[in-house]
Formats: sequence, structure tokens, C-alpha cells
Amino acid sequence: MSPRHRMSHKFHIGQIVEFRPKKGSPISAARGAYEILKQLPEQDGELQYRIKSAREEHERIALESELEYPESELSDTPAFEAALADLFLGPDEGLGVFVPGADEGIHMLL
Repeated sequence: MSPRHRMSHKFHIGQIVEFRPKKGSPISAARGAYEILKQLPEQDGELQYRIKSAREEHERIALESELEYPESELSDTPAFEAALADLFLGPDEGLGVFVPGADEGIHMLL
């Protein structure tokens, strides 16, 4: 691939990912989190990474298609919550708190 058409890595160094070897692969890997140690060049049209699990002594090379974001990383971050707020409210609207009253309907507190 020419330098002008280089692929960009989806994951960055230091990021925690889950390793899911391709079905039918003879690889026996520890379950759980892996850390991205290095971004490697593509091979056969797919980007690669050097990864390491705290449960294993050795490092591995994984294809980008074998790595996934951990579920908790997607939803348990302030950045994710801010992105949701921007998506539903717009970047300058902020969040309000709704408090339903028994006889008074709904009031909004800012």
C-alpha cells in the first residue's frame, strides 16, 4: 500500500482491549484484558498489534480484527457520558435534572 493510502490503527498504545482469536484458530490464549504494547505495520491488508496479558509471561501479535473494545471501556467513562449528552442535547445545552412532583407535574432544575 502506498504511503498516501496508509491504514490507521483503531487502537492506541497503552489501551486495554480484549483478544478474540479467529474461530478455528489453534491459538490458546488467556481470557480477559490485554494491553496494546505496539502498533505494527499491516500484513496481508490488515493492521497488527503487539499485545500482552497480565496472565501470561509472553507477548502476542494480534490482527486488528481479533481485538475488541472491552464493554466497560465504552460505557464507563466520562467521555462516553459527555458524548451521549452532546448527541441528545447538543454540545452547548448541558444536562438538566427532572424532578416529578406529586401534584405539580414536572419541574426542571438547572
